[in-house]
Amino acid sequence: MRHIIGKFLIKVQLQSTNQMCHFFIPFDPFQKWLKPSMMSNGSLMNFIKIGDVNMKKNVVMVIANEGFQPIEYGIPKKILENAGYGVTTASNKSGIAVASDNSTVKIDSSMNDIDINQYAALIFIGGPGALERLDNESSYTLLKDAAKNNLIIGAICITPRILAHAGILTGKTATGWDDDDELRSIFNKYDVTYEQEPVVTDKNIITAVGPSAAEAFGNRLVELLNK
Repeated sequence: MRHIIGKFLIKVQLQSTNQMCHFFIPFDPFQKWLKPSMMSNGSLMNFIKIGDVNMKKNVVMVIANEGFQPIEYGIPKKILENAGYGVTTASNKSGIAVASDNSTVKIDSSMNDIDINQYAALIFIGGPGALERLDNESSYTLLKDAAKNNLIIGAICITPRILAHAGILTGKTATGWDDDDELRSIFNKYDVTYEQEPVVTDKNIITAVGPSAAEAFGNRLVELLNK
């Protein structure tokens, strides 16, 4: 049995104030109840039942454990959280991920432990370590499961190539990082139409070129999620 842990958006009513509040807390779906110790306002909470968790208000962002692009990760993550979505950060390895600028991020879950049915969107983040660590069967399986379940799928920078390799861009229009002038030939191989725009949306799939498009990418994700 797989053990899956992530961060989820919890909506609760505090007994002391009768106030409805939202919190991001760790979540283990193999336990029936959650018990955060104390909230920021000092109010102790009762047990929260799993049924109170709105799974479809959560998204998973996939980053390489070494060499992910911090702007492509940080800006869309903040936009998503400000819009009320819980973000689970997944990677090819558990522990701590190191960005291309040597900043670090705590990984919530390994990719192999992600249950895609618990999320509304799957988002791949680029960077110099993305292809080496994420262009593999684990990513392809996750992407195919997401496509099968009609999730919103996002990819920025070099990671649209991973979507192409997984076969989920076939017959669609997309963009991506192309400083090596190889993207068009890669897309042609997989029957993908290359559109040279900062952000491209084709039904439920959003692709973007890189850090300069991070804000637009995040906003487009929220637009689709809110539909």
